[in-house]
Amino acid sequence: MHFRSKILILILFAVHINMYAQQTKVRISFQQNCPYLISNQLIDNPVVLNKFIYKNECGTTYQINQIQYFISNIAVHTTKGQWICDSTIHYVDIEKSETLNTEIALSRKISIDSIRFTFGIPQNQNKSYMFKNPPHSLMFWPDVLGGGYHYMKLNTKFIDKQDSVSLFNCHLGRGVVNDTFIDNDFTMTFTCKLTFNSKKESHYHPQIDIIMHVEKWFSQPNKIDFNLYTKGIMGKQDITSQLCENGKNVFEVVPHLEYELF
Repeated sequence: MHFRSKILILILFAVHINMYAQQTKVRISFQQNCPYLISNQLIDNPVVLNKFIYKNECGTTYQINQIQYFISNIAVHTTKGQWICDSTIHYVDIEKSETLNTEIALSRKISIDSIRFTFGIPQNQNKSYMFKNPPHSLMFWPDVLGGGYHYMKLNTKFIDKQDSVSLFNCHLGRGVVNDTFIDNDFTMTFTCKLTFNSKKESHYHPQIDIIMHVEKWFSQPNKIDFNLYTKGIMGKQDITSQLCENGKNVFEVVPHLEYELF
């Protein structure tokens, strides 16, 4: 190889290494919380599956059996005015640890002031049969209801008014009104201040927790009575609209630096 070519390769390699050294990855952590009584105090905790320990604002005791959902198009906004976007559709399953984290690459000397993301899958991306393999493909939404995929499967069991165990399956996706399909996804923007530019922080990893407060799906601003929907909510735009309105109060964003051992 020609001497000049070798020099050029070494220079390009050095530039690549330098650019890599100046980058860091912001970890996005998807979490699910729901409060329950501990020593007569209502404490917010990570969701515990399959136990009748929760009570909604209608006074109904319930358990959570399954939480699966999509978060799309995560973007962070820098203090320099730039949106750094990840167009990935993220599948989140409370029972699959590998789905509970993702990353966005950023310059190491940068500050973030906000974050936005879409709950569900936007209309232009929500196409039937685009996912070929489980678990994503198992989130399919019936073509008769507009096709595409569920935004969320939040399955519960509850103690009904007859003191029996009934089902309330909160499945969100496209809606139908007078044979017209309605997209119920929604995008939210949160203040999210995070700076990572100090040598003292070299052992810390920037992380943003996106926390779903499950109980708020059923309470704010619309109180949801499980007893009215034991046959499901798919295709019922009235209750879907109420839940999606509640959904805009469900998520919390917590930025922080997570210490890592090397």
